[in-house]
Amino acid sequence: VLAWDYFAIRGAGEGEREDDDGDAATAATRDATSSTAHHVRCVDVPLTFTSAREYVETYEPLLLEEAAAIVRRGEDDEKERRSRVCGVVDVSRGEEFHSAKFALVDTDASEFHDNDLVLLSRACVDDANDEAAYEKAREAHALGVVEGRDAKNVLIVRLHLPDASSAEARRDSAKRSKSDDGNAKSGKHSEHDYKRFRTVRNALTAVKGQRWYLKNLANLSTVTREWLAIHAFPALPYASTILKAKPTEAVEAATSKNAWTMPDGLKREIEHAYNDSQVKALGAALNRDPLVLIQGPPGTGKTRTILSLLSVLLHSTPSSGSRTHVDFESYARMRAASTHLTWEEKKTEWARASPWLAGVSNPRDAPPLVAQNKTFHGTHGGRTSSESITSARVPAAPQTQQAHLLGSDAYKRLKILVCAPSNSALDEIVLRIIQNGLIDGSGSTYSPTIVRVGVSVHHSVQSVSMEELVAQRVGEMGAHGDAVRKFEAAIERDRLKQAILEEATVVCSTLSFSGSGMFARMSKPFDAVIIDEAAQAVEPSTLVPLCYGAKQVFLVGDPRQLPATVLSSTAVDHKYDMSMFKRLQMSAYPVHMLKTQYRMHPAIRQFPSETFYEDELVDGPGMLKLTSRPWHKFRPFRPFVFFDIKGKEYETAGHSWANDDEADFAVCLIQQLFKHFPEIAEEENVAVISPYKAQVRNIRKRLEEKLGSRAKMIDVNTIDGFQGREKEICIFSVVRAPHRRPGGRSIGGLGFVADERRINVGLTRARASLFVLGAAESIKSDENWGGLVQSAYRRKCAMETSKPYNAFFAKHTKDYDDGDLSGDEDEYDAYEVGEQPSLVVNDDDMDVCETHAQNHHVHNPNWTGAAEFVRVNNLSASTKDGFSKDGFQDELIIEAPTKGGAGVVGGDDDMLGGVEDGNDEAADAFTQAEDATTTTAKASTRARRAAT
Repeated sequence: VLAWDYFAIRGAGEGEREDDDGDAATAATRDATSSTAHHVRCVDVPLTFTSAREYVETYEPLLLEEAAAIVRRGEDDEKERRSRVCGVVDVSRGEEFHSAKFALVDTDASEFHDNDLVLLSRACVDDANDEAAYEKAREAHALGVVEGRDAKNVLIVRLHLPDASSAEARRDSAKRSKSDDGNAKSGKHSEHDYKRFRTVRNALTAVKGQRWYLKNLANLSTVTREWLAIHAFPALPYASTILKAKPTEAVEAATSKNAWTMPDGLKREIEHAYNDSQVKALGAALNRDPLVLIQGPPGTGKTRTILSLLSVLLHSTPSSGSRTHVDFESYARMRAASTHLTWEEKKTEWARASPWLAGVSNPRDAPPLVAQNKTFHGTHGGRTSSESITSARVPAAPQTQQAHLLGSDAYKRLKILVCAPSNSALDEIVLRIIQNGLIDGSGSTYSPTIVRVGVSVHHSVQSVSMEELVAQRVGEMGAHGDAVRKFEAAIERDRLKQAILEEATVVCSTLSFSGSGMFARMSKPFDAVIIDEAAQAVEPSTLVPLCYGAKQVFLVGDPRQLPATVLSSTAVDHKYDMSMFKRLQMSAYPVHMLKTQYRMHPAIRQFPSETFYEDELVDGPGMLKLTSRPWHKFRPFRPFVFFDIKGKEYETAGHSWANDDEADFAVCLIQQLFKHFPEIAEEENVAVISPYKAQVRNIRKRLEEKLGSRAKMIDVNTIDGFQGREKEICIFSVVRAPHRRPGGRSIGGLGFVADERRINVGLTRARASLFVLGAAESIKSDENWGGLVQSAYRRKCAMETSKPYNAFFAKHTKDYDDGDLSGDEDEYDAYEVGEQPSLVVNDDDMDVCETHAQNHHVHNPNWTGAAEFVRVNNLSASTKDGFSKDGFQDELIIEAPTKGGAGVVGGDDDMLGGVEDGNDEAADAFTQAEDATTTTAKASTRARRAAT
């Protein structure tokens, strides 16, 4: 990356359309341009891999392509990322890198962080119209990475400036030649590159204090950790399972019976409080499967299941016979069947994977602990008790042996890492653990020792954050002391951080932060890793927390909802946005699906279940009664209505889309709801969702004009901003309404709004009422939207609208006779009971009986209020810079601040990179302090009640 030509990288992104569709022609042009800019040839990610080498060589170029997109995205933050004047203080040369110190002029180094990628140039490039400056910078510039600060205004920057005639260059060329010419590592530098390197080298060493410019482009912490994780992957004990997307022979033999047993008290509590599909998923924790997939469709209690999974993992004990019997023969066959590198080969691969370490000891250079399978080893003090199988090549299977037990607790799982791709998803879990606790072996609730590690911690979980726990132990030591005392306090805080991490039973971190230095220094590996929202993470990101010796990994998520956010359209074209969860599921890897939903009215649940979940979703006990509302008696306000609006779409200047007719109808619909049912306006019950930012802005503006201050009670956002959220009433504006030829075919497509994952998320946010606004004739050609229109008409849930909209609602919201339903009783009744056949409605008390359930599972549908409480209470901007309190280098982590929600499939629909869509990767939902609609919002009564 440091050898890239910045202006070639930037040019690769020029001229591409910032639309929502990512058309093929644009992608092809981008491929050709970017490949010549940074020597990357990408291939599609397959469902299975033949070898670890193929795995590494597939993901390497895709990760580099994403890194290039991150660099290009830095240009979108032009105002925030101005070039800073600096002078050279000192330059030293290592084997392959130069380390330079720059003194910043008129500013300190606080705006730069470790792992920031910076542009070093002889001219300022902030003014795109200054051709002379651009030409000067093009001839003498280099990319560097920030390594730290030497003083308040002195930055240490590492540069890669190879010499074509040096032995170093020849060695570099020899390394590159080992790969195919198209491989990510094989792009040889051009003569222009070597000339540029030489110019920068000479200028840096000629005269100290020369005027240079440093521009912060992006932070590469996440990219660096993902790169390291890719290269650590071959050493994972379950690498074969990930490659082949199926359990190995040894695992299949081992999982024939439960290896762990739940204590009776815990078992009784779980069987009483959880439904059948949840209990079955939790049972997977009792097996020896190294990799377990749990799919949680909308409203099925995924977070609640994760808490129970923690309880099961922490308190189950080895089953009779599984403590001592070790099947060495199966293990030996499994190891012998795969190709292994020698220790020297591993060292060589690591050196190539992390050349920037330049002699610095890499914590991952140590051989991975072989004690990965709980039935193969006992562990004590971080040492394996079964050294006989650490060899990569097993000549012959030894005789069956008895494993050595070290005390009664030797086999208990005592340390679990919980991860999520974003801070918001992670803090949701942490808040639930704080509020509800876990279940111990007797069935009682208790609070585990937990620590939330990382930055941008939401204030509701601040009490268990690493910084807060450290502060409790040392107070504010050194805050006002001299330099020596401050240094001693900082060292003490560093020791305490490590001690807290070692002591905690449950450690919570984002995927990226789990690759930070403090995790590498842990003396004991994690017994299990649980990754929430695993379907929203690219595969290299999922690998990051697995590099610390976890024996078992649980991927929890839903591939039928929004995918990972990927900036590079080229990478998306090559399926880089496909998560490990989705790849394994598509390869027929076993998946435990949660099937009982506790969020939606049955009429809202029906279409998503039929279309996206093979009609497997069922309603929890009494959901019809729990989600019935007074306004349902009016035909336009029933639980599910598709409003056929013959509006016109138009493209905005930002290449997004809007539809004024749908916007006007949405505002009128809200006004009518508030008019007839004022209690709806008392709390934040209503949301308007649209795939396009232009439509979001359009509706917000009209709501402010019509409702004034009450408009703040309406949550208007994009689909990405509503992932994982819910509201009483949701209005979904489809927007797209392409014209149709006389033959019936549309002129133009629906764009990314046709993505079934977006449709699924948009249609499953409502609890009581879902209103879909769209042009039936225009969207019915799409398989999914056409299915929705057909379903609505079949169930008599569709209404054709007419202008003026006030008159339309006046016609259909007259006072109905409850026994008459405006003469359309059959239509409404058919709609009301359009549920699973297994649900029987008792007309007397509107109760719902689950005829197929054998156990009466207890579930509080209001638990989701905790999530809503988290989302409407925003974090202040005080920690936006991503620094830890004391500024230790391995803690200076920015979680991909520029890795926004753009992309063809995931994220920012109009490529503007703003935070208004609430995308977690772009700007965490808790740090959107600039969004007035969000910051002024108050938690609903339901949310506050659930949170307290």
